[in-house]
Amino acid sequence: LFTCAPGFAQNENEVQTIFGGGAKITGWFIDFGTSYSQLNGETAHLPSFAGGVLMNDQFKIGLIGKTLSCHDTYLKYDNLFDEPVYLVGGYGGLFFEASPIDNKLIHISFPLVAGAGGAEYQTVDTYPEIEDDGEIDYCRSRVSFSPYWVLEPGANIEVNVTGFMRIYAGYSYRWMLGLDLDNTSHSALNGSNFNFGIRFGKL
Repeated sequence: LFTCAPGFAQNENEVQTIFGGGAKITGWFIDFGTSYSQLNGETAHLPSFAGGVLMNDQFKIGLIGKTLSCHDTYLKYDNLFDEPVYLVGGYGGLFFEASPIDNKLIHISFPLVAGAGGAEYQTVDTYPEIEDDGEIDYCRSRVSFSPYWVLEPGANIEVNVTGFMRIYAGYSYRWMLGLDLDNTSHSALNGSNFNFGIRFGKL
């Protein structure tokens, strides 16, 4: 009994973690992706970039950024205010992905984005502004701005092309919490995403 007691005490005091005592970094990745979605009824293209590390070959942790305004003329809205405006913005945060059968040629993974961002309406027309040095510059004016929290879970089908490259396609749903743009529904930027991308690294 005296011999076993220290062993039990050590197990009880051991710090518990998500990955257990055998957690280790087994690789890294960078991800170039794009999403096709609807923002306030307008079709949108949302490029993204992510990077991070692999834990125990089955779980990815990293950071991601995604833009709402990668367009030749941004997302144009001409029926919300007295003059046409553009919607610009983006979001970023933590990226998590579980892929329990990562070593199979074709497999499924479950990504999750949790973070924050901001969106604003800018005037299409530019207006004169006096700079600190006295020169006049023409800029778009901000009509309305709102920060928000974002949560975006999804599922992807991945194909292992080589040992260091994968391609994927999948679906996710975006919730933007706390959006408060003028003349715009709080849920206007929520919506489905059809995602495509390519991933490199020590996978």
